[in-house]
Amino acid sequence: MPSKPIALYGGAFDPPTLAHQQLARKLLSCGFDEVILMPSQDSTFGKKLSPLFHRLSMCHLLNESHITTSTLDAIHNPHGRTIEALPHYIEQLGHHNFSIVIGSDNANAIDRWYQGRELIQQASFFVFERPGFPLSEAGSWCLKDPHHFEPCSISISSTQVRQAYKEDNIELIKTLLDPKVFNYILLNEDLYS
Repeated sequence: MPSKPIALYGGAFDPPTLAHQQLARKLLSCGFDEVILMPSQDSTFGKKLSPLFHRLSMCHLLNESHITTSTLDAIHNPHGRTIEALPHYIEQLGHHNFSIVIGSDNANAIDRWYQGRELIQQASFFVFERPGFPLSEAGSWCLKDPHHFEPCSISISSTQVRQAYKEDNIELIKTLLDPKVFNYILLNEDLYS
């Protein structure tokens, strides 16, 4: 019996937004049996991130049927070197039937990833188009098998949320976050202040 496909949805999730939640649900409708949210310990590109504990806690608030949160990436990929974490993903999942989920911005930047070109030869990627980040020639690799490119019009970003917190625009923030995540941030008021 073939193993069921799993989507490994990594990212900063700083904070996890309604877009992350909607994309996870869309992955299920695209044929994945399970979506695993995997907050990264550090940014691949050197961005300063909120503490991992908080980002993991907020992702756990988005868990629902077939959508879970894992520390797999944070533990086995502390420096953002996905290619080095690949054997751990295979070992933990017990099979090779998974895809790594990224946005078109990251697909376009694959040459900035540690051994990015080697990685796309070893793993299957599911790439969502991010509004404002059309595929460039550098990202066209995701149009070829075994990879998949999915158009998407969801335009919420974690950067928008952090900016809205700086501007104290609570009404906007409420439209960008799941209420459970919004309440978590309210309880941890220093998180984005």
